Amino acid sequence: MCNIDSRRGEKPALVERTIVGRRNDVVSDVACSLALTDDFLSHIPNSSAATETTSTTMAWWMLAMVAYPETQSRAHAELDAVVGHGRVPTFADYPHLPYVRAMVKEVLRWRPASPFAVPHRTTEDDWYEGMFIPKGTICLPNVWQINHDLNIYGGSAAIFDPARHLDKAGGGIESDANLEEEGHVTYGFGRRVCVGRYMANNSLFIEIAMMLWATNIERKTDASGRPLPLDVDGFVDHGIVMSAGPPCPCESMVDLWCFCCRRPTPFECEISPRFPEAPALLAQERELRGL
Repeated sequence: MCNIDSRRGEKPALVERTIVGRRNDVVSDVACSLALTDDFLSHIPNSSAATETTSTTMAWWMLAMVAYPETQSRAHAELDAVVGHGRVPTFADYPHLPYVRAMVKEVLRWRPASPFAVPHRTTEDDWYEGMFIPKGTICLPNVWQINHDLNIYGGSAAIFDPARHLDKAGGGIESDANLEEEGHVTYGFGRRVCVGRYMANNSLFIEIAMMLWATNIERKTDASGRPLPLDVDGFVDHGIVMSAGPPCPCESMVDLWCFCCRRPTPFECEISPRFPEAPALLAQERELRGL
């Protein structure tokens, strides 16, 4: 596991650090620096919530950019049309970047950080497809299976395709109060739905927009120019952690927390600036923000 340094200002932001050096990157279970911008982290110095799941999601997104370059090209075109090369993306661009927003939905559907949702406990006896579920049963929702249901997502369920979250006109499908419109069930269900889903969506949006605005993310090749092997289905499981606390005052149950983080197997990619002005613009942005 990597340690995200909380001392702001002692190292450049990820995008600047990456493209200034024009280095090759290895994305693995230690790529936590992909999680959040230094600017974002500076606002939550005493919180570690969502850093693991967000960094995991960004690692899967990096893999998707390498495995499905056509999606990256479409996002590049959208960013060029809306943002251009004269400034960095901001949240003011959010309504005008439906494909980037769709990327957030799709990576959360395609590769949820955890294959299971937070455990729930049945409050009464129930039956499901001929199986009896007694009152008090702890249920682990299978997020992975639901997110890859062929009846919902069709034959392309295993494919990373952000366009599935766009309407016929190519606009984004918003996900305000109706969780079904998220396009996935990664955030869970009911009263135990992820309370940080709005922050997570916004964080992933600005990370992805900034990375794609500034860089090309490409599959690494060997000395002869042949692409290196890429395993889009492999993963590294970090195991399951469960903890029990005192009963919740609103429920007659023990508070149970479960987390299983699933990262992609290590892979290599090449990251380079998309245009010459990008490093200088990023450095200027850091200076303006006092980072």
